[in-house]
Amino acid sequence: MKRENSVLIIAGPSGAGKTVVAKAIVEKDERFTFLRSTTTRARRGDEHDDEYLYATEEEFFAAVDRGEFVEHMKYGSAYYGTTKAEMNAALDRGQIPLLVLDLCGVESLGVAEGYSACSVYIYAPLEVIDARLRARYRCEGVTGGDEACRTRRARNISDFLSLPKYAPHIHRFIENVDTVEDCRDRVMACFEGYCDGEKKDTEAVARRAEELKRSAEAQ
Repeated sequence: MKRENSVLIIAGPSGAGKTVVAKAIVEKDERFTFLRSTTTRARRGDEHDDEYLYATEEEFFAAVDRGEFVEHMKYGSAYYGTTKAEMNAALDRGQIPLLVLDLCGVESLGVAEGYSACSVYIYAPLEVIDARLRARYRCEGVTGGDEACRTRRARNISDFLSLPKYAPHIHRFIENVDTVEDCRDRVMACFEGYCDGEKKDTEAVARRAEELKRSAEAQ
């Protein structure tokens, strides 16, 4: 059994729906709690006070030096990280920490001592993701939406290209092309199987990582 100190991680390219799925899991099952990241980026006006823990770069890297993070990364011009305090507080409450991370974060938690991480990579074909991002930016009236789409597409291609490297830390790939509820339920079923000792299909994971890499190389 791996249920003790188990953590659910959702990763995936931008536009694959990982954050939406994560929120749907928390809404359906109160055992899960969406952990707050510590970030150096500026607070946005539409955010609630409890969405992030804010820090200056000096404060952030002082915490890194003290070993307070289980994982941290740079995204764009800002830094993000998950503290051991946030993780352990959730586990002490008997909850299951749920994190949305990039692949470096998946690797960091995959080798972190004291935690049992089930990492699920949610994806969709690049052309589907591109269409979702364009629709999102049009809906939100984002200025420079076309440039933002190109930037995210480049990041997504880079993400796919690096998947074989990170495949040893990914428990399963789940394609998100149906409803949010369908993807949510498949992720939750994967986590339950992981906690019950379900053996990872290493060959299938490695094969899918290579397939997605080839799809990115073809772009």
